[in-house]
Order: sequence, then structure tokens, then C-alpha cells
Amino acid sequence: MAAILKTDINEETGIKTENVFLCGGSLIHQRVILTAAHCVRDKNVKMLKVRLGVWDTQSNNNEEEKEISHQDRGVLSIVYHPNHNNGTMFNDVALVELDSEIKLYPHINVICLPKNEKQKNYDPQSCISTGWGKNGFEPGSRYQSVLKKVDLSLVPNDVCQQQLRTTRLGNFFRLHESFICAGGIKGVDVCKGDGGGPLICEIKDSREKSKQYIQVGIVSWGIGCGENVPGVYSSVDANSQWINKELKMITQ
Repeated sequence: MAAILKTDINEETGIKTENVFLCGGSLIHQRVILTAAHCVRDKNVKMLKVRLGVWDTQSNNNEEEKEISHQDRGVLSIVYHPNHNNGTMFNDVALVELDSEIKLYPHINVICLPKNEKQKNYDPQSCISTGWGKNGFEPGSRYQSVLKKVDLSLVPNDVCQQQLRTTRLGNFFRLHESFICAGGIKGVDVCKGDGGGPLICEIKDSREKSKQYIQVGIVSWGIGCGENVPGVYSSVDANSQWINKELKMITQ
């Protein structure tokens, strides 16, 4: 899990506030982060950094522990899906190129991605999403300093569309093919600030001794937090052709 951080500058005082949490992401190559386009759209790359290997963003580890626990990298460039639209949120996918490679450790590694749209060798009832987002949508809700996870199940798009039509979106809402849905159980959901984070599902029939996961979604949007309505994620499957093409161009 990657944390994308920004530096804010107060326009009146000129005071800088560094390491302000922006959104989540996932490591798909030692130099590339997969995230949601809406999180990083129109951001100045010089004011961004990516942190990996951290679970407590407020930890006061000493320098020796920091070297082991997490790694920071600057951002060289951001590539957005050409069909992304901040209004509709269609194809809410972006790749963040880091200024140098991340060193891999047991707690910092690359997540597997579907090779193509037809790869479905994962359990839709055994999925997880993680993030440092808010603990609610109400006023006074706060971002989490410690990384949280929620256990979720995927929801078929036709069922998800029907449930979303019961909300303010109305009876004519159509769920775009670039999305998938998960959750829908009250009180179990991602929330504001979790955007860009991964939705991963357990790989079926893995030959490994420990559980293996594949990333199937990217946290995109939802109706409130923890309501009886599924959350909406950018589909990694549906966007796999673009992701693989751009990843190859960045890393070649």
C-alpha cells in the first residue's frame, strides 16, 4: 500500500506543511504506482512524494527504524487514462512514475495485476480494501493515522446499478463499464481519503503456502460511507490494456 503525500503552502504566510496525506495507491512496478486519476489530477508533481512500507503515518520511528520501515520517493510524472473525466469519473485510473526504484522487502512488494480482461482466477467473495481514509462521512470525522482494512465481497454490476438507482443518482443512472462494485453492508466500507487505494481479491487455487492476492479495483467513489449501497471502484480488468501499455512505455 502506497501513501501519496503532498506539500501545502499557505498563500498568506508562505509556510510549508509537508507530508500532507492526499490519497492511496499500489506498487505495480518498482518505479510505478497505480492510483485513481481524480486523486492526482492537476497536481504539481514537484509537490508530491510517495511513501511505501508505512502503516502508521504518525509514527515517530528513529532514523534506523525508518530506513527499514518505509521508503519515500519523489514523483517524475503522472499519466492519466485518456478517457478519464472528473465529472463522470469514468476510467478513473492513473500511473505515477517515481524518481527512483523502490527496494523490495517482505512488507514492501509489487501487487499482481490481471493480465487481461478475461482473467478471473480470484474469489469475488474474499476481497480486501485498505487505506488511511476518514472513519465516517459526518462532520468531525478524521483521517486515520494507522492503516485500516475492510473485508468486502464483489457485487455484480447489474445488482450494483440497481442499488445505486435507489439513491440520489435516480432511476436512470447507468454504471459505466470501467467500474466494478464491492460491499454494501452497513458500516463496512471505504471512505473519503481512501481514494486510489487497492481492492484486492484472493487468488483461487494458488500453489503458494500463504494466501496470494490480485488487484481487481481502485477506490473511486461512493454514496456516503458505510451505507447499504456498494462502493464503486475503477476496474483493473477493464483498464488492463491501457495500464499494461503505459506501464511498458514508462519502464522500457
